[in-house]
Amino acid sequence: KMRSKQVLEIGLGYGTVSQKIAEAGALYHGLDIAAGPVAMVAERCRTVGANTAVVKQGSILEAPFETGTFDWVVAIGCLHHTGNLAKAVQEVYRVLKPDGQASIMVYSASSYRQYSTMPWLTFKRHLAGGPYRAPTAQEWERGAYDRGLNGTAAPQTEFVTKRELIQLCRDFARVRVRSENIGAEGMLAKLQRRTACNLFGSTLGLDLYAHLDKSGRSRDRDSSPG
Repeated sequence: KMRSKQVLEIGLGYGTVSQKIAEAGALYHGLDIAAGPVAMVAERCRTVGANTAVVKQGSILEAPFETGTFDWVVAIGCLHHTGNLAKAVQEVYRVLKPDGQASIMVYSASSYRQYSTMPWLTFKRHLAGGPYRAPTAQEWERGAYDRGLNGTAAPQTEFVTKRELIQLCRDFARVRVRSENIGAEGMLAKLQRRTACNLFGSTLGLDLYAHLDKSGRSRDRDSSPG
């Protein structure tokens, strides 16, 4: 589906997803705030012969791309670290072509981990309506998901409920959100990961995956929020 499509990946990590996109024949573009992942992905693209790949250092909050550039945007585990998730989603919308689509993953504010560490606050947030307001995540909360080699937590992380994520993506014609992934802490360590994910992933998963369709004309996804 991605062959000859203009695809932007935001947040490159070790380049595993980047390589798969490039190998699928996409016209690959990569963007990351850090120099290390940019260099790593550029090398991966050269290795697989993706000679047209363009990999840049920069922020999605100030995306160095023209409006309506890409057929597809992929952002797995990145947008919630930008410091402004709402603006990041808006930029994803802006850089997509009129019939473009996006696949993003962000952390769930209604996961089993949130319920186990702050049950009352999580329950209230799950039920709350109204405009999205990003609460400040404490260091211990951020550190439960991401820590660097020196042990420090990610400097900025936003967590959202399904309802909040759908609201943030309201400019898209179609939005589908699903919950996935279970860790291995506490009693969950006694379960095989596949079993834990099958039992609890769709309701209490750590991550929210959203498929976003700008035009609403996608035939491979429906518009249900999940």
